[in-house]
Amino acid sequence: MLTQSLANFLYVMNMGKMLLATLLCLLPSIQADTVITIKNNPIQPQNTRSPQYQMVHMKGELNKDTFSLFKNLNGLEIERCAIHDLYPDAFKHTPLEILDVHDNIEFPTITSGTFQHLKKLKVFRFTFNPYTDIEEGAFVHLENLDVLVISHQDLKNVTKTFLAGLERLRELSLTFNGIQSVDRDAFEHMKDLTAVYLGHNSIKTIAPGTFKNQRKLEDLQLQDNRLGNEDNYYYVDWRGFDRIPTLRSLNIAGNHFRYINVQDLMTAFPTLESVNFLPNNLTCSSELYITKTLRHYKIQIEYYGNDHSNCKNFDSVRILAEVLDY
Repeated sequence: MLTQSLANFLYVMNMGKMLLATLLCLLPSIQADTVITIKNNPIQPQNTRSPQYQMVHMKGELNKDTFSLFKNLNGLEIERCAIHDLYPDAFKHTPLEILDVHDNIEFPTITSGTFQHLKKLKVFRFTFNPYTDIEEGAFVHLENLDVLVISHQDLKNVTKTFLAGLERLRELSLTFNGIQSVDRDAFEHMKDLTAVYLGHNSIKTIAPGTFKNQRKLEDLQLQDNRLGNEDNYYYVDWRGFDRIPTLRSLNIAGNHFRYINVQDLMTAFPTLESVNFLPNNLTCSSELYITKTLRHYKIQIEYYGNDHSNCKNFDSVRILAEVLDY
């Protein structure tokens, strides 16, 4: 059974995640009242030819024998397990395309050797594994990865070395990781990115040049960070931001902005179609002015509701602003 965290993930992600949902729904789960210990004996699947499998409530190690009875395993979910060792040859003969590791009590540190045999992996999701470290260069062998989701881990800083090997990645989600900074060159080798989700972290600034090579990026989510904080005078100079000619959706809600220059925003993102900018530290008059200017550019404004506005009666003020052409 899929967990609620997976359901939330599938709600946010788009086409790549729809594929993940379709495949994982087919996973046969292990029904066990007690934890199953695995070590030297291979897992006994109900159907050796089943392309998907779900590991639940297991403990032990993953080695070369663990999946040896599977004939065509391309989707694997590891959930609520205690895995103390993971040997690289555990995946040597498994043509995995989807790997979902979440909510585990114990899972080994992910190193550059962990995935050396997963050349065909398309989707990797690693969430709610609080005691597991991910080393720099851990994904260097995942040369065909399309979607990477890491959430509720402790990352702090996103570097080019951390994301090395992901030249073909299309969708990157690094939400809820306590990220404080993103290196200027972290994404420069990832020219096929169409979606980047960095929401719910502690990022204070995005350095000019960070997205200079992203000419396919359509969706950028930076909500609930510390952008426009007191160190940056509650403002982001979008003129210093990289011009992204393909960006359609931008989420900057839940930051510290006191002012948003829409003209500069449109210069940086000329094909922008929708913006979510509430809540922020904006006055009611600033909200109305930004709203009017965005509408001038025919930009759809994504509102979460009245509670996120500094206007006392948002609907009434909005209507009045339209009538008076504020």
